[in-house]
Amino acid sequence: MSALQMAVDAAKAASRAAAYAAATVLAQAIGTEGTIHLPEAHSGVWCRLTAGRLTADILSTSHGDRARMRLIQVTPDAYERVRTWVHDQEGCGHGEDCESCHAEPWPSYEELNAEDSDFAIVHPDDRDRGTAQAAFGRVSFTLDDEPVTKLAKIISLTLASD
Repeated sequence: MSALQMAVDAAKAASRAAAYAAATVLAQAIGTEGTIHLPEAHSGVWCRLTAGRLTADILSTSHGDRARMRLIQVTPDAYERVRTWVHDQEGCGHGEDCESCHAEPWPSYEELNAEDSDFAIVHPDDRDRGTAQAAFGRVSFTLDDEPVTKLAKIISLTLASD
């Protein structure tokens, strides 16, 4: 075995270990142990976490630190709390007259509730980010590729008292 192959194998093992640690961080954020599933071959994920209202795939295109997350049965107030926090963290820094950034990258609960369909969630620069939908007074949303630390914060915001 060459030194290069050994280094690649070590890097893969480290990323896999980081992915399992990331899944644990998300399970702790939702407040339950959850179950970590081994992926199918060539699935594009290091592992999948299912924990109550949360499903998260730790992406194999990362070093175990990015995930795709689906969170269901979120209250409207909790969804708006997440939406506001993300906007405050990532809002346009160009000023009020900016025409290049998306003004409302996350649809409001009112928008979601007005129509029975999936709404796009985008980054301020209009790149795709995920989808959201409302049904029966609750919101479900998916974020396609986010840092695990940000997802843990988003989860904690959905659990904060209204």
